[in-house]
Amino acid sequence: MTATSHYNSSNAVTVSQTINAGNPFVDLSYSINFYDSADYTNKVDFSSTSITVGNTLFAQIEAPELINDTKFIVKRCTVTDNTDAGYSLMLVNNFCPIDNGLNFRWRSDSTSDSVVQFEYTNFIFPGSSETTEMTLDCEINLCHVDDSECLKGCEKHILVFPSYMADAYTISSSGQMTDVSVSAPSTIDSNTINFAEYTGGSHFAVVRGEMYVFGGGYGMESNQKIAMLNGCEFTELPVKFTFYYGAESAALAIDGGMQALVCFDTIYGLLTHENKGKRCEVFDAFTTAPTTFVPQYHHGFGKLGMYQGQPTTAGGTSSLNVGPFKKVETLTPTGWTSLADHPKNIRAHVLIGLDSGAMVMAGGYNPDIPDLTREIWLLKDGLWSNIGFLSDRSRESSALRIGNDIFIVCGAQSTEKLNYFPIEKLTIVDDELINSEVIGSKTNQNQQPVLFEVSADFTC
Repeated sequence: MTATSHYNSSNAVTVSQTINAGNPFVDLSYSINFYDSADYTNKVDFSSTSITVGNTLFAQIEAPELINDTKFIVKRCTVTDNTDAGYSLMLVNNFCPIDNGLNFRWRSDSTSDSVVQFEYTNFIFPGSSETTEMTLDCEINLCHVDDSECLKGCEKHILVFPSYMADAYTISSSGQMTDVSVSAPSTIDSNTINFAEYTGGSHFAVVRGEMYVFGGGYGMESNQKIAMLNGCEFTELPVKFTFYYGAESAALAIDGGMQALVCFDTIYGLLTHENKGKRCEVFDAFTTAPTTFVPQYHHGFGKLGMYQGQPTTAGGTSSLNVGPFKKVETLTPTGWTSLADHPKNIRAHVLIGLDSGAMVMAGGYNPDIPDLTREIWLLKDGLWSNIGFLSDRSRESSALRIGNDIFIVCGAQSTEKLNYFPIEKLTIVDDELINSEVIGSKTNQNQQPVLFEVSADFTC
């Protein structure tokens, strides 16, 4: 028997902060409605229907009227079982979605003057009966459009390691920066290394909930390293890579974060090997193993991103500048498969997979111009399209996606902006670029920075 759930008609929105509470002519009766699809056309009537558990629920908070110079922002949402058992589960708390396995995501910005849309996986509580009615209650803030503090919303925090460890810092999604001090080993296999450049040219991934850096460090001893961030210290693992990985290499969490794929070995090692610059390894937090397959083309500085659930690389070059440079390949269970070429010759960009299965390419260097590019491209349904532009140019940058937001930390700039390295936030909803803004900048070198999401209270 298929389990279903019902929501009653008393789903409620409460306004916890408002600039209009004293105005009797302002209607504050915001409402929540459910719809049967992502186009938000047909409302669900729970008096005559129910939704199968595991299917997606599409919810919309609606303003009763447009109030001049105001916006509302969703602060909290909770699903409650209406029986005496009183089961409840938060979907949003303090403006931030809760990671509770229900695949919650905003389908619009969480701030609006009229409607806010979101979706999550339908469920019933383990102790509830299949006929139980549930209620979705949300709390919002109603703010003046110029009240940035009121509208600040869910603050995301990123730990950034630029080329030099001493320059490490955290930055929030609103642009607040704090310097941090993280230590690292000064030797590898009894060989002295430059601590200051420990994360320089490294690549990163979260594996089994832990933050790791791979290779880099500008030296053979460091190019095979695997280190885990343990509090305020990098701890070197005894396991090492077979090949050498540097600035032109790439890393990507795969298998639901249970493993990392590290690809495109650097110039050290066997220069005459037929697969030089194409080799990859898989790391599972305990061991490393070279992959069976190698791509057909070179993809140094081509990065890795998820496309339709599979690791994918686009463009790039090799340590020996071997082309062609527009090639796109995806790793399937049976090997690397070619996709549609990118329209332009771009390298040193970033690649970011989206929840929809599409993949974004942003920034980079186009030697055919020759110059840096601000273009943002989307690979969807096998086709590339331009969806917008970065606020500023960048190359050899790194990117981290948190929900609908993509944070890009500039690695290198054009010659006229040698001391300006912007940190940009892109907001992409339903594969469309909604907003692009610079939230901060640095004057020091960031080449291939290492990025991790951290909690608001992270300090070192």
